[in-house]
Amino acid sequence: MTKEEILEKSRNENKNQDIYDLEVQNEAARLSIYVTSILCCLSVVAVTLFKKTVPFEFVMILCGMLSTLFITKYVKMYKKHELFTTIIYILGFIISTILFIQKLIA
Repeated sequence: MTKEEILEKSRNENKNQDIYDLEVQNEAARLSIYVTSILCCLSVVAVTLFKKTVPFEFVMILCGMLSTLFITKYVKMYKKHELFTTIIYILGFIISTILFIQKLIA
C-alpha cells in the first residue's frame, strides 16, 4: 500500500473526523465531568454546613450525570463493574429524587 492509500483508508474509517479533535473533545468532556462533580460536592457540603439541610438537588444531578456516563460505558464495553457502578448511581439518583420531591412538597 502506498502512503496515499493508507491515508485514504484511515479517512474512511474515521469518517473524515480529525483524531486530534476527537481526543480534545474527550478530554474536555472528562474535565467538565470532574469540575461538575467537585462543584456539586462542594455545594452539598457548604449548604449542609451553613443551612443545616441536605440539598438533594445537587446529589440528584450528580448521580444522574454519573449514571448516564457509566451506562454509556457499559453499553459500549460490556464490563461488569461499569454495570455495577451504574446500578449504584441509579439507586442514588432515585433516592435523591424522592427526597428532593418530598422536601419540595413539605
